[in-house]
Amino acid sequence: MSFTLDLRPLEPIIKRVELLQHPQIPGPLGGVNPRSVLGDTWWDSVRQRAYRLNNYHCHACAGSPDDDPIYQTLDAHECYDINWIRATATYAETVALCRSCHSFIHAGRSAHVLPSDQLRYVLKRGMDLLDRAHLHPYWRTYVIVQEVLYGKMSSTAVREARRMGLVISGDALGPPSSWWVMRVNGQDYRRNAVNGKVELVT
Repeated sequence: MSFTLDLRPLEPIIKRVELLQHPQIPGPLGGVNPRSVLGDTWWDSVRQRAYRLNNYHCHACAGSPDDDPIYQTLDAHECYDINWIRATATYAETVALCRSCHSFIHAGRSAHVLPSDQLRYVLKRGMDLLDRAHLHPYWRTYVIVQEVLYGKMSSTAVREARRMGLVISGDALGPPSSWWVMRVNGQDYRRNAVNGKVELVT
């Protein structure tokens, strides 16, 4: 009895460019996430499952992290269903993303931490992926793209995003910070405004 070992590299089975449309997390929920309430053991299990699910390729672009010029790693990204009127972000899933796709989704943060050449690469690449799929970015990402790549004023880019119908109802102004909760497994969590800790809402 004999067998042949297949040493060909694993190919991706998922390509979900629409992940690049994911909204940036509402400011009041910065640092509030499932891993902070469910712990490191849960997080390690969930992110490793996400990596394996697509044979260690990015879920958004289906690329190998080895080909990413920014950083050769996979990141785990938590996706949420966000209700901008009820001020609720409900945890939906964790996906694996190459650093370039992850940086595009978090364009607001990336604009402050990436060198300008890397930021321009991330934004152009993300827009190219969305354009090929006939999709638009989240409106706040669109504004950053217009500012960084085309030198437009923020107010002009926001007006364009509104005309294109990209601005989500309730997102432009948003509810008060104290209303926002993150929902994980049916439980609501909020950052305590006094001590900064993430607490269960009772």
